[in-house]
Amino acid sequence: MPPSQKPDPRPDPATDILLFRSARFSSYTFSEVKSGTDIYMKITPGRTVKFYLLHWSERPGEMNECTAIPEDCTIRILRALAATPVTLPGMEFKNIYRYLPGYYLDEPRVPGTGDDEKNSFEYFRKPPEVQAR
Repeated sequence: MPPSQKPDPRPDPATDILLFRSARFSSYTFSEVKSGTDIYMKITPGRTVKFYLLHWSERPGEMNECTAIPEDCTIRILRALAATPVTLPGMEFKNIYRYLPGYYLDEPRVPGTGDDEKNSFEYFRKPPEVQAR
């Protein structure tokens, strides 16, 4: 990497833009939820916009992990989450409208090309990316 180019800053949920927040309380069990996945976007001046899933956990011995995802996948996941009454309250529509206008465009789907929401949810099933220390 050239000395004049700095590495991309690490994801920071405290300052990055929240697009979806998973539930912290279960109305089914009437108890706190111990783990979940939130969706964020990071805007770095002069660089590209990045999207990531933050897999968080409050269970002992488990760490929070981030997984980068492409914009088109982010849009498909958010559309699927908005269509489900259980996850709809976690949608941050104000941020989505302001920072992710592609969410509201009607994109044609071509059957048989693998362009469906099922493929998007594979990102939730993948093990988190772990960097060697």
